Amino acid sequence: MSNDYSNLDTAKFVLSQFPSPAQAMSQIALIDSSTNQKITYTQLNRSILSLATGLYRALGVRKGAILSPANPLNTESEIGKQVRLSRAKLAIAAPEEVHKLAQTGVPTLLTTRSNDENSVSVQELIENCDPLELPKQRPMPLDTAAILYSSGTTGVSKGVVITHANFVAIMKLLKYYVEVTSSQNDVFLCFVPMFHVADAFREKFPWVELKQGYGLTETTGAATFFVNYEEAKARPSSVGVLFPSFSAKVINHETGEASPPFKEGELWLKGPGIMKEYFGNEEATSATITKDGWLKTGDLCYFDDKGYLYIVDRIKELIKHNGYQVAPAELEAILLSHHEILDAAVVPLEDEEAGQIPLAFVVRAASSGLTQDQVIQFVSSQVAPYKKVRRVNFINAIPRSATGKILRKELVLQSNMSILSKL
Repeated sequence: MSNDYSNLDTAKFVLSQFPSPAQAMSQIALIDSSTNQKITYTQLNRSILSLATGLYRALGVRKGAILSPANPLNTESEIGKQVRLSRAKLAIAAPEEVHKLAQTGVPTLLTTRSNDENSVSVQELIENCDPLELPKQRPMPLDTAAILYSSGTTGVSKGVVITHANFVAIMKLLKYYVEVTSSQNDVFLCFVPMFHVADAFREKFPWVELKQGYGLTETTGAATFFVNYEEAKARPSSVGVLFPSFSAKVINHETGEASPPFKEGELWLKGPGIMKEYFGNEEATSATITKDGWLKTGDLCYFDDKGYLYIVDRIKELIKHNGYQVAPAELEAILLSHHEILDAAVVPLEDEEAGQIPLAFVVRAASSGLTQDQVIQFVSSQVAPYKKVRRVNFINAIPRSATGKILRKELVLQSNMSILSKL
């Protein structure tokens, strides 16, 4: 990590990490899992430069262009909203998704050829443009490279502004991770979009060992990691230790002071991967990033005495019961350990005496006769009295976002409507 890449933009840094020309001709860079097509670094380099040439000469893309990726699971209205928020001038979409962009009026480049003679595709630009060198006029490290939109399950989706320096810093950490874990020859699975696939992967491939990590869109990627599986196995509830160049502190909400090991508080992070700002939202930026550069993550956590991080829950989702704080994630983990419960979510229910009480939404297994009292007893036998579930609603499915996050606001609204209907 001692090499100086401070003046490189994202593209220049990536290309600087390619193997030598002699090795690049035979070394595999990418494998398409659906077709098993293999692409060498030589082929990938040519494709990158050919596409860059096409974008530059044919479509007029210049220095200052910013990427804003969108989830293909998003609806037409959600895609339209992102186009407006990011002020997009050009879109790139798969032929089967292009209809979602029709109402935006934004010129669209397809990913692959289509039967539409009036369309142009990335595939055609790569095949037909000569791989010329990139223009000499390059972006600066602090220039914006991308605007990534958060899932927005606790409020309005915000555009996270990521600079070239952010991307380079995180890629340097990835390179460090590969070296320190001796995984230079490993094959890395890449999911697009890359979100919340661990549970699905674990269910399909139970024999594969997984190591947890922690990161946010606002940190441009991972902030913690495990060096080896032995460390991860010894601490199954932890998300690992901080990457080099990241700093952290745990802030007590009542005192505003940093907490010692094993004391819970809000996780604050600082490092070269921290976002620049929220796009066009100064209020949200100032509420999230302190003047001296600390990112308030909004996550309740603690460190142990060895520096391993443990995430407890989202602070905004904590249930306030008789002066105590109850973490929904803890109760959900207990509920999911019951063999007759397929899925579960816990939300706060307003209560005149206690302030709030934990309300569990439970999806029972087929033919299960599980009752509310049985669920309440199952949880109460494993937690302190103030944490126990007080009410249970059985439903067919837990509402989740495209990224797999529980849509707690929908459940709270559902519980409120249920109460009103009984009045």
